[in-house]
Amino acid sequence: RVDVAGQQIPFDSLDQLWARDAIASAHVLMLDGVELSSFLEEQAGWPGRRRLLVLTGPVPTRHLALAQDTGAAVLRLANSADFAGNAMDGLLRQLGGGLSLGEVVTWLHRRAAPQRFDGRLYGDPELRFVHSDVPTSRRQVTSLSFDIVGSTAMITERGDEAYAETLAAVHARWTDIVHRLGGQPDDPQGDDGVMGYFGHPAAIENAAVRAVEAGLAIVHTVAELGVEVRVGIATGLVAVKGGQPIGLSIHLAARLQQAAAPGTVLVSESTRRLVAHAFSLNPLNEWSPFKGIDSTETVYLVQGRCLDRQELRLEGSPALAPLVGRHAELARLQDCWRATRAGDGRLAVVSAEAGMGKSRLVREFRHQLVQAGAKVLECQCRADASSSPFLTLAEALRR
Repeated sequence: RVDVAGQQIPFDSLDQLWARDAIASAHVLMLDGVELSSFLEEQAGWPGRRRLLVLTGPVPTRHLALAQDTGAAVLRLANSADFAGNAMDGLLRQLGGGLSLGEVVTWLHRRAAPQRFDGRLYGDPELRFVHSDVPTSRRQVTSLSFDIVGSTAMITERGDEAYAETLAAVHARWTDIVHRLGGQPDDPQGDDGVMGYFGHPAAIENAAVRAVEAGLAIVHTVAELGVEVRVGIATGLVAVKGGQPIGLSIHLAARLQQAAAPGTVLVSESTRRLVAHAFSLNPLNEWSPFKGIDSTETVYLVQGRCLDRQELRLEGSPALAPLVGRHAELARLQDCWRATRAGDGRLAVVSAEAGMGKSRLVREFRHQLVQAGAKVLECQCRADASSSPFLTLAEALRR
């Protein structure tokens, strides 16, 4: 069959109009069990198109030449597992971000999976399918870096195959944790460890808190596999170009990870200011300056969550500037409260895009109610508790 953007087209259907239209408009075609010669014969007479054909197995040189004559490039995979695995997901994502075929294949060869990627590109390495004119943007992102402790010794002790299985399990758990908490895991990069981003590509509430939760979770979950990791977390402005965040805070997170003791999480001062209300943190009095980074900020060791605190989330968050420009919205919420006190119950929904100040508005409204003597009960859904429908109510009742 031929895979087109997740749509599987049986080879014997290629003569049908809908299949021809789908293939004619595609930039990337995956030939699953289809010989290149058979596909080219079926395509005879079709207009040439600059595209990428991905396949497995040996391919005669003359067929590779015929494919390139039609304007196509061919990526031949040595391992059939790469055909349907994470490698192809990464290939499509990187091509969609504007990288050239050569850049993507180089990236695939560098990435660390349980097994190394083995593929060869035939055709124009400068071929691109997306030409992005989107300018570089800046946003605040919390970056998390983690790495396995003693990986070389682990290979010696467990053997190549067992280590590969362990590494796959660690990466699977890591990816699940980051996705569950609303972050974006980056692809493993060999000895440089693994990065994850909270606040990129989409802004999320409490990004720093979620990053620290993810760090503690990965330390705990890999311990079940007999593995220790180090975690470093830093927050700061980054530039986003072609979907890839770039900034000093990302490098700082990597340096913190390298400085962390096995099984611990270190955070920067910038992250501490955003999570001190939710976690118990101890400053490290003795630590060496990070190579290549001119910073005198204090480094903090995460001890765990503040389980004994009874403050509500919004009251415990970091101090904010006075609320400006939301008088109309506050007045509408106060109208609802007056109607409720008069016996006419109301439900108010505050809706807006991420980062527009919904939580800040609710915090101000709650503060006004408390100042007036009202008792406020706050409940919050959590990204990591989608399988526990009553957790929000249970936490509220405990308070």
